[in-house]
Amino acid sequence: MRHNDVAVDKLLLLGKHLTETGQTNTLELLNDYMSANLVQGSSRDITVKLRVLRDLHAGLTNEAIHLIEKELTSDVLVTAIGYRRIGASLRQKLDLAALREARSYFIVYEVKFEKAETQEAVLGAFKLPDEKITK
Repeated sequence: MRHNDVAVDKLLLLGKHLTETGQTNTLELLNDYMSANLVQGSSRDITVKLRVLRDLHAGLTNEAIHLIEKELTSDVLVTAIGYRRIGASLRQKLDLAALREARSYFIVYEVKFEKAETQEAVLGAFKLPDEKITK
């Protein structure tokens, strides 16, 4: 479910610019990258979902929860990295409700981290929605 289409808007602007300026080779490279990225991301998602489903069917609830929490941790970190890399004007258009929801989940269920640096990075990511409000 998309909360907004900021990224799609930027992609369409880039595609339009590359087409208008005759940079068809660059446009093709961009399309190839995006397609390969989609395939790899979807393949990874399929693998994780199948593992979770198998664990659940086998009654391995804790293992399934742990795997999903690891994926959630990764998603939180990727969101924070991407958010920090973009400019302030674009940041204002992005919704960080998912980070707030993840923060609540991690608190309620006392999610544990395998490494201290991961915990530190996740806690830093969870500060981003509050920083956005105060800026």
